[in-house]
Amino acid sequence: MSTASDVSQDYQSKFFPKLPVGLGWRSGQISQARRIREIAEAEQRGYERGMDEAKRRFVSETIISMPTMRQIAEEVAAKYGLASWRQLRSHRRNRPLVAAKHECWWRCREETTHSFPSIGRFFGFDHTTILAGARVHDLAVKNGDCVENPG
Repeated sequence: MSTASDVSQDYQSKFFPKLPVGLGWRSGQISQARRIREIAEAEQRGYERGMDEAKRRFVSETIISMPTMRQIAEEVAAKYGLASWRQLRSHRRNRPLVAAKHECWWRCREETTHSFPSIGRFFGFDHTTILAGARVHDLAVKNGDCVENPG
C-alpha cells in the first residue's frame, strides 16, 4: 500500500526529473520564479501535468513577458545616460546615479518575481538597502516626482 509521500515522490520524479526528491514544488523550498520556470520547461518537453489550459497559458505568457534583472538594468542605464549597466552596482552616491539605482531596484521588484535579497545579491547591496531605495522610488512615482527622461 502506497502512502501519500510515495505518491508525492512519484509525481515529482515523473514531472520534475531534474529536481531531487524533497525539493519539489510542494515542499516550498524553491522560489516561485524557479517553480514557474520548471513548469514551463516541463511543458516545453511535452510532459502532462494535469493543469488546465488557462494555467498553462498563464505560465507561458509570464515566462515570455518577464524581463531579466540585467535587461532592466540595461534599460535604466540607457535612460539615465550611464556608460554601462554595471555602474548601477557601484557604491557611489551621486544624485543621478542614486536615482537610477532606485528606479532599477523598484522595477526589478515590480516586473520580476525576484525577492529583495536576490536583487541585492545581483547588484551587490544588502536587501534592506534595496528595500529602502525601492520605497523611495515608489513614493516618487506616487507623488509624480519622477523625471520621465532625465538624460
